[in-house]
Amino acid sequence: MGSDIIKNRDWEDVKRILSRYYGEWTKPDYPGAVNDRIPNTAILGNGDIGVSSDGSSTEKIFNISKGDFWEYGGSPLKLGLISVGVTRGDTADDSEFNEREYLADATTVTKQTLCGVPLQIDSWVSATSNLFVMKLTSLSSQTDANVTVSLKAHIYGGRPVSSSAENRSIMIKRSSLAGEACSYVSAAAAVTRVIGADGKYTSNGRDSSTAEFILPKNETVYIVTAVCGGGKTYDCEGALMEGRTAPEDEAYKLIDTVGNEADIELLRREHLDWWRDYWLRSYISLDTSDPDVDVVQKYYYAAQYELGCGVREGKLAPGLYGIWHTTDNAYWHSDYHLNYNFVSAFYGLGSSNRASMLLPAADAIMEYVPVGLARARALGQPDSITDGRDARIREFAKELIGKGKIERDSGITDAVLYPVSILPFAMEGDNVYHGELVDAPFSAFPMIEYYNYTLDKEFLKNVLYPYLTYVLNFMEHWIVEENGEYVWYAAYNESSWAKNAVLETGAYRMCLECGINAAEELGDTEKAEKWRLYRGRMPKLPVIDDYKGSRKTVLGIADLYQSSPGSPWLMPSDLALTNGNPLPLESIIPFGLLGYYSTEEELETARNTVDVFDRDMNSWEQINSFPKIYAAAVCSRYDCRKIISKLAATIRKQIQLNLMIEDTIHGIEKAGETAAVNNMLLLSDKGIIKLFGCWDRNLDARFVRLRAKGAFLFTAKYRGNTHEITEGATMYSEAGAAVALASLWPEGMTVLDEEGNPVRTAKSTAPGHDEEAVYTFDTKPGMTYTFIKKLVDRAGSAETRSRLTKRSDQTLLRGKL
Repeated sequence: MGSDIIKNRDWEDVKRILSRYYGEWTKPDYPGAVNDRIPNTAILGNGDIGVSSDGSSTEKIFNISKGDFWEYGGSPLKLGLISVGVTRGDTADDSEFNEREYLADATTVTKQTLCGVPLQIDSWVSATSNLFVMKLTSLSSQTDANVTVSLKAHIYGGRPVSSSAENRSIMIKRSSLAGEACSYVSAAAAVTRVIGADGKYTSNGRDSSTAEFILPKNETVYIVTAVCGGGKTYDCEGALMEGRTAPEDEAYKLIDTVGNEADIELLRREHLDWWRDYWLRSYISLDTSDPDVDVVQKYYYAAQYELGCGVREGKLAPGLYGIWHTTDNAYWHSDYHLNYNFVSAFYGLGSSNRASMLLPAADAIMEYVPVGLARARALGQPDSITDGRDARIREFAKELIGKGKIERDSGITDAVLYPVSILPFAMEGDNVYHGELVDAPFSAFPMIEYYNYTLDKEFLKNVLYPYLTYVLNFMEHWIVEENGEYVWYAAYNESSWAKNAVLETGAYRMCLECGINAAEELGDTEKAEKWRLYRGRMPKLPVIDDYKGSRKTVLGIADLYQSSPGSPWLMPSDLALTNGNPLPLESIIPFGLLGYYSTEEELETARNTVDVFDRDMNSWEQINSFPKIYAAAVCSRYDCRKIISKLAATIRKQIQLNLMIEDTIHGIEKAGETAAVNNMLLLSDKGIIKLFGCWDRNLDARFVRLRAKGAFLFTAKYRGNTHEITEGATMYSEAGAAVALASLWPEGMTVLDEEGNPVRTAKSTAPGHDEEAVYTFDTKPGMTYTFIKKLVDRAGSAETRSRLTKRSDQTLLRGKL
C-alpha cells in the first residue's frame, strides 16, 4: 500500500474530525472585531499577513495587517481594510447572514444579502504567497449587482498614507512615523485587482481607492489582494534600506502573478496542499462521546489552527496578540514578554511534530543577543539602571562589584541579560527588568525544545550552544556562595526580591542541564566539567513544609523574600503571594526539573501544589494559568479525569466565536496548552517515553505521528473497553538515536523492525518507579518499529511468524508520513 493512499486515508480521517469544529456568526455586527488584542472574528493568515473578518449589514469587511509592519520602538500597525458593498440591486430584505470559519482549509465562507442581492464570499489567505483571495459569487437568479470594492488605509496618529488606482488595480500604502530616535521607517502596501469582471478604478489620492464592477446573476468574480512590505523599509530620511523594494512596487509585481482564474485555481491547490500537509504532520482522535473531551479536542484543533495561521518558519515571530492587528494600540505593544507569555505559545509545537515552527521564536531571541550582551556589560556601571523597579538589581550589582564578581565599568562580558519585554528587530520594550533575571534563560526554552525534538546538531552547535554559554556565563557571575552553597538573588515575580526564587532557580538549572549535555555532545570537556560542578551546588527548588498546617509539602516561590527594599527577610509561607499565578509549577513545564518520572515524593509535592492552587485560588481559571497548570498537572500524574474536567470548564467560559481562548488580557499564548493534551497521550521525561500516561482509562484515544524527544514519531491507539493500548503501535526513528520506552503492556512487549524481526532490547525499570518496565534499544535512522505484546513460548509457531511478517504496509508508512 503506497504512501499516497495512506495520506489520503489519514486526510479523510482528519477532515472528518475537523468538520465538527468551526467558528460561526449569524449576525453581521461582529462584536470584538476591532480591539487591541486578537479580534473575536474569523481569522486567516500565513504567518506573515493576517486577515480578520468584520463588517455590517451593508458591507462585508476584512481587516488587513502584516506581521512585521512594526513601528520603531512602538507597536505593530494596522495596514487597512478591504470592503465589499452593493450599490444597485433589489430592494429585498438584507437580513440573511451566515459566516463560518473552516479549519481544514483555512477558509471563511460568508453568505450575506447586500442591497437585496444574496452573495457568497469564500475568503482565504494563501498559505504559499502573500495574497488574500475573495471568491465573490452571486446567488441571485434574477438581478445583476453593482459591486463596490474599497481599499482603505488605516488613519491614526498622523502616520503617512497614500492610495492610487492604475493598471486595473487599486492600491493603499501606510508608513510608520519617523520619530526623533528613529532607526528605520516601516511601510506596507496592499494592491487589489478584480479578476473576472471589467471595472472602474478610482482613488482619492490619500487613504482610499475603489473598484466598481457589475456582478451578473449566478456569476463569480475574484477579488485578489497582494500585501507586501513591513520590516525595516526606509531609513529615517526616506531612502529605501539596502536590498529593499518599495512595498507598492513589490505588491504590484506579486499581483501580476495572478492574471486569470487558472492562476487562482493553481494558487488554491497549493494552499490546500499546504494545509493538508500541516494537518497531517500529526493529529489526535479522542473519545468525543464524553462532552468534556469533545470540548478539549475542539480547543486543541482551534489552537493548532491559530498557530498554523500565525507562525511560520522564516517569518517574524508573533507577539502577544499574533499577527492580527486591528488598531495601532495593541496592549503592551504586542511585545515579546519573556517571563512566560511569549514562550508559552510554542509549548506544544515540538510534540505536535511541528518543530520547525519553534524557529521564529529562536530567531527573535537570538536577534536580541547583541543588546543582551551590552546589558550585561552595563552592570559594571550600575547607576545607569535608573528605574526604581530595578533598584535592587542596581544595589546588588554594586555588591557584586565590591566582591569582584562583576568588573567595574566593563561589567559581565560574554554574557546576556534580557529585560522582561523586548520587541522585534532587537528593539527595546519597556526597558525594565522588574527585578527579574529569568528572561534570558527562560527564552532558551524554544531552542532547547527544537533540539530535543529534532537532534539537529548544526542547530546545537551554531545556535543553542552559544546562547546557553552566554546565559550560563551570566549565572556564574551573579550567583554567590553562602555557607558552602550557591545562592541566587532576584525577583520571584515582577517587582519583588527573593533568595533562590523558583523561576530563576528553575530556568538556570534547565539551561545548566542542557548546557552540560550539549558540551558533552560537542566535545567541550572543559565547560562540561565546570558546569557539572555548578550543577552539584545549585539551589534546590524551594518548598514549604506542612503548608498551612496541612502536613503536606508544596513547591514554594523562594527560600526567603522581601516585601519592600530594606524590609526584613520573610519566609514565604503562603502561595497566595503569586495572586493565583502558579509560578512554582513552571519548574515542571517548561523547566523540566520535575516530571512524570520524578520520585513519588517529588510527584506528591507537585500534586499538592496543584491542589493548593485549585482549592485556595481556583488557578485552573486564573488568567496566567492556562498554558501552565494543566500541562504541569499531567506531568505530575494528577488525576486525569479532573484535569480534563477543569480544562473543559475553563474552555467553555473563555472560548470565543472564533474558537480562540480570550481572558480580556492575553493572546496567542493560550494556544500553548496543546502541550497538555499531547502529554496525556505521549510524553518524554528523564529520557523515557511514555504512551497514554495520563489518559482516562475508560475512554478511547488515538494519535498519529506525535513527536517524542529524540526525534521519534509515534502512532498508537488506546481502547477504553479493554483498558489497554492496541497492538501494532509504531515508532519512526528520524535521527537513529537510542530510545528508552516504557512498556506498552504490563506483561511486557516485543519490538519488531520493518522486516518483522524482533529487535534486541535491554529491559530495566523507570528511575524511582520499579513497577514500570522500560525497554531500551538502538534504532536506525528512517526505520519504523512496531510494538506487540511480549511473545512467550511461541517463538517458532505459525501464529508468531504471521504476526512478525504479515503486518500491513499501512502501519509502517503511517509513522513516516
